[in-house]
Amino acid sequence: MPLQARFSVAILLTVVCGTTGCGDQSYDLRMKVEPHDLFRTELYSSMRNGTVSLTGYQSSQGTANMTVSDVKERVILEAKNGTPHLILVSQMQDFLHMEMSIDGNQQEFPNEASPLSGRSVLFHWNGSSWESKLIGGQATEEQLATIEAAGNPWPEDYVMSGSLSVGDSWVVPAKRLQKMLGIEGDDLQGQMKLHFESILEHQEEECAFLSAQLDARWVMSDESGTPIQANMSVEGFIYRSLERRFDVESKLSGELTESMPLTLLDGSQVQMIIQGPVVITETTTKVRPRKI
Repeated sequence: MPLQARFSVAILLTVVCGTTGCGDQSYDLRMKVEPHDLFRTELYSSMRNGTVSLTGYQSSQGTANMTVSDVKERVILEAKNGTPHLILVSQMQDFLHMEMSIDGNQQEFPNEASPLSGRSVLFHWNGSSWESKLIGGQATEEQLATIEAAGNPWPEDYVMSGSLSVGDSWVVPAKRLQKMLGIEGDDLQGQMKLHFESILEHQEEECAFLSAQLDARWVMSDESGTPIQANMSVEGFIYRSLERRFDVESKLSGELTESMPLTLLDGSQVQMIIQGPVVITETTTKVRPRKI
Protein backbone atom coordinates (compact mmCIF):
# COMPACT_ATOMS: atom_id res chain seq x y z
CA MET A 1 0.00 0.00 0.00
CA PRO A 2 1.45 3.44 -0.91
CA LEU A 3 2.51 5.65 1.99
CA GLN A 4 -0.21 8.22 1.29
CA ALA A 5 -2.87 5.50 1.33
CA ARG A 6 -1.51 4.02 4.58
CA PHE A 7 -1.50 7.48 6.13
CA SER A 8 -5.12 8.07 5.08
CA VAL A 9 -6.21 4.72 6.52
CA ALA A 10 -4.39 5.43 9.79
CA ILE A 11 -6.02 8.84 10.13
CA LEU A 12 -9.43 7.32 9.42
CA LEU A 13 -8.87 4.68 12.11
CA THR A 14 -7.88 7.37 14.60
CA VAL A 15 -10.96 9.45 13.88
CA VAL A 16 -13.34 6.50 14.03
CA CYS A 17 -11.81 4.71 17.02
CA GLY A 18 -11.44 7.72 19.30
CA THR A 19 -9.45 7.12 22.49
CA THR A 20 -10.48 3.55 23.22
CA GLY A 21 -8.73 1.89 20.29
CA CYS A 22 -10.22 -0.36 17.66
CA GLY A 23 -9.28 -2.49 14.69
CA ASP A 24 -8.14 -6.06 14.55
CA GLN A 25 -4.39 -5.47 14.57
CA SER A 26 -2.48 -4.90 17.77
CA TYR A 27 1.22 -4.23 18.27
CA ASP A 28 3.81 -5.00 20.91
CA LEU A 29 5.71 -1.71 21.19
CA ARG A 30 7.69 -2.53 24.32
CA MET A 31 11.44 -1.94 24.06
CA LYS A 32 13.46 -5.07 23.41
CA VAL A 33 17.24 -5.47 23.23
CA GLU A 34 19.66 -8.25 22.32
CA PRO A 35 23.33 -8.83 23.19
CA HIS A 36 25.75 -6.70 21.13
CA ASP A 37 23.10 -4.11 20.23
CA LEU A 38 24.64 -0.65 20.13
CA PHE A 39 22.45 2.41 20.70
CA ARG A 40 23.64 5.95 20.03
CA THR A 41 21.28 8.51 21.54
CA GLU A 42 21.55 12.24 20.89
CA LEU A 43 19.47 14.42 23.20
CA TYR A 44 19.33 18.18 22.77
CA SER A 45 17.24 20.70 24.67
CA SER A 46 17.24 24.44 24.26
CA MET A 47 15.57 27.64 25.43
CA ARG A 48 15.63 30.70 23.19
CA ASN A 49 14.69 34.22 24.27
CA GLY A 50 13.62 33.20 27.75
CA THR A 51 12.87 35.85 30.36
CA VAL A 52 14.82 36.37 33.60
CA SER A 53 13.27 38.07 36.62
CA LEU A 54 14.96 38.98 39.90
CA THR A 55 12.54 39.83 42.69
CA GLY A 56 13.16 40.73 46.32
CA TYR A 57 15.35 43.50 47.71
CA GLN A 58 16.17 44.41 44.10
CA SER A 59 14.09 43.85 40.98
CA SER A 60 15.63 43.34 37.54
CA GLN A 61 14.63 41.95 34.16
CA GLY A 62 16.58 40.20 31.46
CA THR A 63 16.77 37.44 28.88
CA ALA A 64 18.33 33.96 28.81
CA ASN A 65 19.39 31.36 26.24
CA MET A 66 20.30 27.81 27.26
CA THR A 67 21.47 24.75 25.35
CA VAL A 68 21.98 21.23 26.71
CA SER A 69 23.70 18.52 24.67
CA ASP A 70 23.81 14.89 25.82
CA VAL A 71 25.20 12.19 23.51
CA LYS A 72 25.59 8.62 24.77
CA GLU A 73 26.44 5.23 23.32
CA ARG A 74 25.12 2.13 25.07
CA VAL A 75 26.39 -1.34 24.21
CA ILE A 76 24.26 -4.24 25.45
CA LEU A 77 26.69 -6.93 26.61
CA GLU A 78 24.13 -9.22 28.27
CA ALA A 79 20.34 -9.31 28.05
CA LYS A 80 17.58 -11.58 29.36
CA ASN A 81 14.06 -11.63 27.96
CA GLY A 82 14.75 -8.47 25.99
CA THR A 83 15.95 -6.56 29.07
CA PRO A 84 19.59 -5.42 29.49
CA HIS A 85 21.61 -6.88 32.38
CA LEU A 86 25.13 -5.73 31.44
CA ILE A 87 25.61 -2.37 29.70
CA LEU A 88 28.64 -0.32 28.72
CA VAL A 89 27.65 3.37 28.67
CA SER A 90 29.99 5.86 27.01
CA GLN A 91 29.36 9.58 27.53
CA MET A 92 30.37 11.01 24.16
CA GLN A 93 29.21 14.56 24.87
CA ASP A 94 27.45 16.29 27.75
CA PHE A 95 27.47 20.02 28.39
CA LEU A 96 25.36 23.03 29.32
CA HIS A 97 25.85 26.40 27.64
CA MET A 98 24.09 29.51 28.92
CA GLU A 99 23.89 33.18 27.96
CA MET A 100 22.15 35.73 30.17
CA SER A 101 21.51 39.47 29.99
CA ILE A 102 20.16 41.36 33.02
CA ASP A 103 19.49 45.10 32.88
CA GLY A 104 21.64 45.31 29.76
CA ASN A 105 24.63 43.51 31.29
CA GLN A 106 25.36 40.44 29.18
CA GLN A 107 27.21 37.41 30.50
CA GLU A 108 28.13 34.18 28.74
CA PHE A 109 28.85 31.18 30.94
CA PRO A 110 31.47 28.67 29.75
CA ASN A 111 30.33 25.24 28.67
CA GLU A 112 29.75 23.15 31.77
CA ALA A 113 30.79 19.58 30.96
CA SER A 114 29.79 16.44 32.85
CA PRO A 115 32.48 14.77 35.02
CA LEU A 116 31.87 11.66 32.89
CA SER A 117 32.27 13.36 29.52
CA GLY A 118 34.54 11.20 27.36
CA ARG A 119 34.45 8.30 29.85
CA SER A 120 32.75 4.90 29.90
CA VAL A 121 30.97 3.13 32.77
CA LEU A 122 30.11 -0.56 33.00
CA PHE A 123 26.74 -1.29 34.64
CA HIS A 124 25.70 -4.75 35.86
CA TRP A 125 22.26 -5.77 37.12
CA ASN A 126 22.76 -8.04 40.15
CA GLY A 127 19.11 -9.03 40.43
CA SER A 128 18.01 -6.21 42.71
CA SER A 129 20.10 -3.15 41.79
CA TRP A 130 22.69 -1.81 39.36
CA GLU A 131 26.41 -2.07 40.14
CA SER A 132 28.79 0.26 38.32
CA LYS A 133 32.49 0.56 37.49
CA LEU A 134 34.32 3.40 35.75
CA ILE A 135 36.48 2.06 32.91
CA GLY A 136 40.10 3.16 32.67
CA GLY A 137 40.98 4.43 36.11
CA GLN A 138 39.86 5.30 39.61
CA ALA A 139 36.70 7.39 39.78
CA THR A 140 36.86 10.77 41.50
CA GLU A 141 34.30 11.72 44.15
CA GLU A 142 32.56 13.92 41.60
CA GLN A 143 32.43 11.09 39.07
CA LEU A 144 31.13 8.65 41.69
CA ALA A 145 28.40 11.10 42.66
CA THR A 146 27.42 11.52 39.01
CA ILE A 147 27.27 7.75 38.46
CA GLU A 148 25.21 7.26 41.61
CA ALA A 149 22.83 10.04 40.62
CA ALA A 150 22.38 8.44 37.19
CA GLY A 151 20.77 5.38 38.77
CA ASN A 152 19.31 3.12 36.09
CA PRO A 153 21.60 3.27 33.02
CA TRP A 154 18.78 2.11 30.75
CA PRO A 155 15.69 4.31 30.18
CA GLU A 156 12.51 2.91 31.67
CA ASP A 157 9.94 2.17 29.01
CA TYR A 158 6.78 4.25 28.76
CA VAL A 159 5.01 1.33 27.05
CA MET A 160 3.87 -1.23 29.62
CA SER A 161 1.27 -3.15 27.61
CA GLY A 162 2.25 -5.78 25.05
CA SER A 163 -0.88 -5.21 23.00
CA LEU A 164 -1.69 -1.74 21.67
CA SER A 165 -3.84 -0.66 18.74
CA VAL A 166 -4.19 2.58 16.83
CA GLY A 167 -6.44 4.82 18.90
CA ASP A 168 -5.26 3.58 22.32
CA SER A 169 -4.35 6.12 25.01
CA TRP A 170 -2.51 5.67 28.32
CA VAL A 171 -0.84 7.66 31.08
CA VAL A 172 2.72 7.21 32.37
CA PRO A 173 4.21 8.64 35.61
CA ALA A 174 6.83 11.27 34.79
CA LYS A 175 9.38 9.41 36.94
CA ARG A 176 9.62 6.68 34.28
CA LEU A 177 10.66 9.29 31.71
CA GLN A 178 13.59 10.82 33.59
CA LYS A 179 16.25 9.19 31.40
CA MET A 180 14.36 9.80 28.19
CA LEU A 181 14.01 13.52 28.93
CA GLY A 182 17.49 13.98 30.36
CA ILE A 183 16.13 15.47 33.58
CA GLU A 184 18.56 15.66 36.48
CA GLY A 185 17.04 16.11 39.91
CA ASP A 186 14.96 14.56 42.63
CA ASP A 187 11.29 14.07 43.38
CA LEU A 188 10.15 14.14 39.75
CA GLN A 189 6.37 14.48 39.78
CA GLY A 190 3.74 14.64 37.06
CA GLN A 191 2.63 12.50 34.15
CA MET A 192 2.77 12.02 30.40
CA LYS A 193 -0.34 11.29 28.35
CA LEU A 194 0.29 9.24 25.21
CA HIS A 195 -1.96 8.43 22.26
CA PHE A 196 -1.29 5.87 19.51
CA GLU A 197 -2.15 8.05 16.51
CA SER A 198 -1.21 5.95 13.50
CA ILE A 199 1.34 3.81 11.66
CA LEU A 200 3.66 5.90 9.48
CA GLU A 201 6.83 5.34 7.49
CA HIS A 202 9.70 7.28 9.03
CA GLN A 203 13.35 7.04 8.01
CA GLU A 204 12.50 4.15 5.69
CA GLU A 205 10.83 1.96 8.30
CA GLU A 206 7.34 1.56 9.70
CA CYS A 207 6.87 3.28 13.03
CA ALA A 208 4.14 3.81 15.57
CA PHE A 209 3.39 7.54 15.58
CA LEU A 210 2.56 8.60 19.13
CA SER A 211 1.42 11.99 20.36
CA ALA A 212 2.60 12.96 23.84
CA GLN A 213 1.73 15.58 26.43
CA LEU A 214 3.90 16.00 29.55
CA ASP A 215 3.44 18.05 32.70
CA ALA A 216 6.28 17.63 35.22
CA ARG A 217 7.93 19.32 38.18
CA TRP A 218 11.12 18.47 40.06
CA VAL A 219 13.93 19.83 42.24
CA MET A 220 17.61 20.00 41.30
CA SER A 221 20.68 21.68 42.78
CA ASP A 222 23.53 23.83 41.49
CA GLU A 223 27.22 23.32 42.37
CA SER A 224 26.77 24.99 45.77
CA GLY A 225 23.75 22.87 46.67
CA THR A 226 21.21 25.66 46.16
CA PRO A 227 17.82 24.09 45.33
CA ILE A 228 16.28 24.91 41.95
CA GLN A 229 12.54 24.37 41.46
CA ALA A 230 11.62 23.38 37.90
CA ASN A 231 8.31 23.04 36.08
CA MET A 232 7.83 21.94 32.49
CA SER A 233 4.78 21.57 30.25
CA VAL A 234 5.50 20.20 26.76
CA GLU A 235 3.80 18.25 23.99
CA GLY A 236 4.89 16.66 20.75
CA PHE A 237 5.44 13.33 19.03
CA ILE A 238 7.41 10.08 19.20
CA TYR A 239 8.27 7.65 16.39
CA ARG A 240 8.82 4.10 17.69
CA SER A 241 10.08 1.46 15.26
CA LEU A 242 7.66 -1.45 14.91
CA GLU A 243 10.36 -3.95 14.00
CA ARG A 244 13.27 -2.81 16.15
CA ARG A 245 11.13 -1.46 19.01
CA PHE A 246 12.98 1.65 20.08
CA ASP A 247 12.35 5.37 19.60
CA VAL A 248 13.84 6.52 16.32
CA GLU A 249 12.98 10.16 16.97
CA SER A 250 11.02 12.31 19.38
CA LYS A 251 10.35 16.02 19.74
CA LEU A 252 8.62 17.87 22.57
CA SER A 253 8.13 21.62 22.88
CA GLY A 254 6.45 23.90 25.38
CA GLU A 255 7.33 25.96 28.45
CA LEU A 256 10.04 25.59 31.13
CA THR A 257 10.25 27.55 34.39
CA GLU A 258 13.16 27.44 36.86
CA SER A 259 13.21 29.30 40.19
CA MET A 260 16.05 29.61 42.70
CA PRO A 261 17.17 31.88 45.59
CA LEU A 262 20.27 34.02 45.10
CA THR A 263 22.48 36.04 47.44
CA LEU A 264 23.91 39.14 45.76
CA LEU A 265 27.35 40.65 46.45
CA ASP A 266 25.81 43.20 48.81
CA GLY A 267 24.24 40.37 50.83
CA SER A 268 20.68 41.00 49.69
CA GLN A 269 18.43 38.02 48.96
CA VAL A 270 16.54 37.75 45.67
CA GLN A 271 14.58 35.08 43.82
CA MET A 272 15.64 34.41 40.23
CA ILE A 273 13.03 33.03 37.84
CA ILE A 274 13.92 31.89 34.31
CA GLN A 275 10.97 31.15 32.05
CA GLY A 276 10.66 30.54 28.34
CA PRO A 277 9.98 28.24 25.40
CA VAL A 278 11.84 24.93 25.46
CA VAL A 279 12.41 22.34 22.73
CA ILE A 280 13.61 18.78 23.45
CA THR A 281 14.68 16.52 20.58
CA GLU A 282 16.07 13.01 20.72
CA THR A 283 17.27 10.69 17.98
CA THR A 284 18.50 7.12 18.38
CA THR A 285 20.37 4.91 15.97
CA LYS A 286 20.85 1.19 16.51
CA VAL A 287 23.44 -1.16 15.04
CA ARG A 288 23.54 -4.92 15.45
CA PRO A 289 25.11 -7.34 15.73
CA ARG A 290 28.44 -6.07 17.05
CA LYS A 291 31.19 -8.20 18.54
CA ILE A 292 32.75 -6.77 21.70
